Parts: sequence; C-alpha cells; structure tokens
Amino acid sequence: MMYRRMRILLVGIDCWNDSTNGNNVYSNWFTGFNAEFANIYLGPGIPENACCERYFQITDKMMAQSLYSKRAGKCFCIHLEEMQVKSADSPSIESDETVYKKAKAFSGQILYLIRDILWSTGRINKKALKDFISDFNPDIIFCPHLYSVRVRRVERIIHSICNAPMVGFTGDAEVSLHNISFNPLFWIRRIPLHWSYAKHIKIFKHYFTFSEKQCEEIIKQYGVPSSTLYKCTECKPIKEKETNSPLKIVYAGRLYCNRWKTISAIGDALMVLNEDSVKSEVFVYSQDQLTTKQKEALSPNKFIHFMGATHPSNLPSIYQDADVALHVESFDKKYRLDTMHSLSTKIIDLMSSTCAILAICWEQNNGWNYLKREDAAICISKTEEILPTLREIVSKPQIIKDYAKKANECGRRNHSKEHIQEQIRNIFINIINQSNPS
Repeated sequence: MMYRRMRILLVGIDCWNDSTNGNNVYSNWFTGFNAEFANIYLGPGIPENACCERYFQITDKMMAQSLYSKRAGKCFCIHLEEMQVKSADSPSIESDETVYKKAKAFSGQILYLIRDILWSTGRINKKALKDFISDFNPDIIFCPHLYSVRVRRVERIIHSICNAPMVGFTGDAEVSLHNISFNPLFWIRRIPLHWSYAKHIKIFKHYFTFSEKQCEEIIKQYGVPSSTLYKCTECKPIKEKETNSPLKIVYAGRLYCNRWKTISAIGDALMVLNEDSVKSEVFVYSQDQLTTKQKEALSPNKFIHFMGATHPSNLPSIYQDADVALHVESFDKKYRLDTMHSLSTKIIDLMSSTCAILAICWEQNNGWNYLKREDAAICISKTEEILPTLREIVSKPQIIKDYAKKANECGRRNHSKEHIQEQIRNIFINIINQSNPS
C-alpha cells in the first residue's frame, strides 16, 4: 500500500504553460492534486503553472543539432514563484517559438515526414534523461499524447530505463485508417504508425480516452484496461437569467477543421429567421485570421459578427451577457472522421458558462453523443435542423433557460474537480500497488 505523497512524471508534447494554453489539461487535472510532479516535454516554450518545478525538454531544434553536435535533451528547474518572471532568453530552456509558428503556417505532410525522420534518427541524451527520471524516482508515468513517431520513441526509451508503470491518455482517434486523404505522404506516415501502435500500447497499464466507444475498442483489440477521463470544471449553481432580444449566440474557439462552415450555416438560417426583424445574432471570438472566403461566410450580412481574439479571462463575462454558447464541428466527411472520438474541452468549459449549449455536429461525434446522452445541450445533427431549432428557441425562450440549467447540472454531476481527481488518484494508486505488491 502507498502512504507517502505520490510522485507523477508527466510526458507530453506541449509546454506546461497556462498563459499560452488556457485550456491546459495538466493544470485542469492536477492543480490542488496532492502529489509531486516532473514533466518531460517535446517542444519549445517556458513552463508557467502552479504545480511543477522539474523539467526535461527535447525539441525539434535539439534533435536537428544532435545530428552533428551534442545529443538532444536538457533538464532544468524553475521554482513556482519564479515562473512568471523567468527570462525568455534563459540558456537552459529552448524557447524559440517563432520558428515553430512560422513552420506551422506552412505545415504539410512533407514537413511532418521530415520531422518523423528527424525524431527517428536524431540522438537523444539517454544518460541525462535516465538521470532526470532516476533523480525524481516517479511512482507512475502519465502520458497524455497523440501517438506519433516522436512520442513513440521517447515513451519507449522511458519504458526501457524506468520500471514505474505507465498510463496513457488520448483525446483523438490516434492511428485510425478511417481517414480521407489523397496525399500519398499522409499514408506513408499513417500506415507504419497504425502497425506499430498495437505493440506500443501494450506498455501502458491503463489507457484513458474521451470516448466510451474508443475505450471499448482498446480493451477488445489490445487487451489494455481503458476508461473515460474528462476535464474538470467548477460549476456553481446558476441563477436563471433573462434572455436577450435579439437572442445572443456566442462561439469562442478555433475555426479549423472547417468549423467555420458550420457557423456559416447558422448564418444562412439567420438570414431567413431575421427576414422581418432581427431575432438572433452570432458573435465569434477566435484567434484565427480569416481568409477572404471565411470573411464572406462569417459576415454581418449573415448576422455573424467576428470579434477577433479575446483573452480567456474575458470569456466568463462574455458568456454571462449571452444566451447560447455554441459547440460546432464540421459536417465534411474528412473532418467528421478526424474528430469522431474527440470531446472538445470547450464542451466542459461551457457547462459553467451560464448559457444553454447548442451543439451542431455529426450524430456519431463523441462530444455530441455525450451531450445528447446527458441531455445537457440542444443537439442538432443536420444543417437543415438549424432553422427550425432557432425558430423554436426564439419563440420559447424558456428552452434556453432550461438547458442552461441542465448544462450546469451535468457539469456539477460529472466534472467537479473532486470527482475527476478522485478518479485519477484511485486508478493511479491501484496501478502502483499492483506494480509493487510488497
């Protein structure tokens, strides 16, 4: 049995920074969690959070330099009180994110393939990595990831040098071959990953996902215990608020994977609904830069107002002033398949928004099914259902009030920090005890 404070080693790609990543699941799950943390991450950036001081960093740049210079990987510590003032030009931290941002703007399968080759052939400083892990001496290793060449290599190295049990997590369909792509490079990368996944997943004692269906597939196909793990949200009981006239619908988030097309379809419905008078409008907050085509699709002519980016701290007041909060996914077949098993963390955030949630997605989308099953949102699975649904909620505003309450109740019932952290702790402790029976 385990009586001392648990030591958790987190292994992932993104930097644990709550300022640049407001939806960071690490902080969501582990703020206030009674444990010690260390973090291995495979990208640029300087950590900023309230949980972890010990880090080991490997980046694309380090891997490229390792081909002709020193091996990739650096360990460092940042005391919690120093994180917000840590200099961006620290010599011990790879923080050159400008290169990464420029590369992302031109990302494509060729660059992804080059990265795969780099992470397959680059030299990792295994001694430094082993020393870092040995010094921390983790009880358990938690790997939230999207399976890739770089993730596979680092996780297998860790598995070979450390006896601590490993637990995986994914929020997506990682290596499914149910995809649509006419780029042969996509399949050159995808098929080997699919083949190697069956062996790799066996290193995990447990596998968390957002999707019950995906858990069933993992248990059946790979024999690895699996269960759902969702994001936390703090939902205080809400007071019923009066609806606006015109009805105010808000979308806050990214527009990629053709989500903007679904929002545009709402605009098409609003052009009919608002023919005699303005009954409803949509306000879109996003950091994405609109293309000319997107500007036309999300224009005031369709009663859609693009508000640009806003800081996450502004969202509570934005939602408080709104009636309906949108969750949308694309209806294009390619993106339907890509996002089938995902459950956007935005959905959980919206449960504390004081708004009714309007979910417009393919009916086999995991997030849509979760909301439908919990009766926590107004759910639309076809674009032709948008107009009659809007007509109904405009004419019967009590529907909005009822669903704002249902969303809040779902959040309090299923996503409280106490509930989620207890779930994580119980599974971790059981795995640790099984791995160390003495």
